[in-house]
Amino acid sequence: MNKSLANNISWTFFSRFGAQATQLACSVFLARMLTPTEYGIMGMLVVFSGFAQAIGDAGINSAVIYSERNDTAFISTAFWIQTSINIALVALFYFGAHYIADFYSEPELYDISRVMSLNFVLLSMGQIQSSILAREMNFRAISIGNYLAALISSIVALAMAYAGMGIWSLAAMTLTSSLVLLVFLSFSSRWLPSFQFERKAAAAIIRYGSYLLSNNSLNYWMRNGDNLAIGKFLGAVDLGVYNRAYTLMLLPLQNIGAVLGQVMFAAMARLKDDIPSLRALYEKAIKQIALIAFPAMAGLCILSNEVIAVLYGDQWSASAPLLRVLSLVGLLQCIVFPVGWIYSSLGHTRSQFRITLALFPIFLVTIGVGMLWGLIGVTVGYAVWAVISAVWNISVAGGLIGVGLWRYLFVLRKKVISTVAMAAVVVATVHFNEAPNSSLPQLMFQTAIGAAVYCLSCLILRDDEFLELFGKLARKARLIS
Repeated sequence: MNKSLANNISWTFFSRFGAQATQLACSVFLARMLTPTEYGIMGMLVVFSGFAQAIGDAGINSAVIYSERNDTAFISTAFWIQTSINIALVALFYFGAHYIADFYSEPELYDISRVMSLNFVLLSMGQIQSSILAREMNFRAISIGNYLAALISSIVALAMAYAGMGIWSLAAMTLTSSLVLLVFLSFSSRWLPSFQFERKAAAAIIRYGSYLLSNNSLNYWMRNGDNLAIGKFLGAVDLGVYNRAYTLMLLPLQNIGAVLGQVMFAAMARLKDDIPSLRALYEKAIKQIALIAFPAMAGLCILSNEVIAVLYGDQWSASAPLLRVLSLVGLLQCIVFPVGWIYSSLGHTRSQFRITLALFPIFLVTIGVGMLWGLIGVTVGYAVWAVISAVWNISVAGGLIGVGLWRYLFVLRKKVISTVAMAAVVVATVHFNEAPNSSLPQLMFQTAIGAAVYCLSCLILRDDEFLELFGKLARKARLIS
């Protein structure tokens, strides 16, 4: 299974890297053709549509991967439950669009909310196919589909933005991505639903998914309540500025989550009765995550001014201090989000929900207090909540497999030391740099210096994951030459 797991991770990594590189390039050009207000208005809608997507999933896809059953009746039952929920969401968004527009006092949200409601059906029809492929560990098909969706949707968005269609280019990007992914996954899985609906299967799916749905719903608002508060009380421009910083911070997390998420959950679900093997697999995963995410997040924090100026231009300069704080949050979250794999693979979704329920009032307090200091206050409030959430979740979820907070620190000690060494050198380059304006060559030089120091530190410390990665790259280089 180790060879299969490594192969699936490799496929997912390279496709996700290509997809995110494509989307990042697209966002750089879009940010220069669209305004913070247009990004902010779309961000207002995404707050509600993202929550609806969490409801539309309802934990059903995880139930399909987790369950021992893979017969047509079970999977078709899951499909019809999910499709029914998402059709209801389409109707809710279409006929309730004016409530969203009135909530934010943004009339432009009325039409775009109605059009974007179609995305729920497109997503729901492709999710079961994705779960079937994940269950079969066929991540090659999922990876190719994700890359094609990113590439084609980016081309459509850029063409529409260039034609002056403004916010509609962002809407088209989302819809095109979902449509392309649906078509590709449907052909890859070669699965069509039957008209079977089994009550016993439905009960099992709902029982597994109910706590996961409840947890995901609460967790969603704890991840996006800041966007809701900023959009409602500070306006579209501030939300657009915040959204750019938050989206950039999420890039490494989204890459890692997409690369390892489905693969690790499927693999850990198979090991749910073998805790020592599951623990070993989990520790290996968080070390691999930290190897890439720690230096990436630290670099974003230190070079936030330079990154925003080079990628997005001066009109987005207000995003830089927010990115600095959010990058520290991202550094923490990159080793916290995997605890979800533990809860789901062991079937402890009820415990996960209880913790999320307890964290929700803390989130409300930190964001509410932060609002008193405006945009930066909300960002710092979110960071405070993230620290509390991280410590609590690691202690509880990690305890289920014998990986508590101190074990986390011990396992990741070499990555922490290397990241601190890199950060110290990059801070020095920023401090002694006398250039008044940021430039691409300057940013590339600082990034190269940081990367070199980090790699050297990993070599000195004999970091196992770094040496393993270095060895694989060296072997591939020899094969190519």
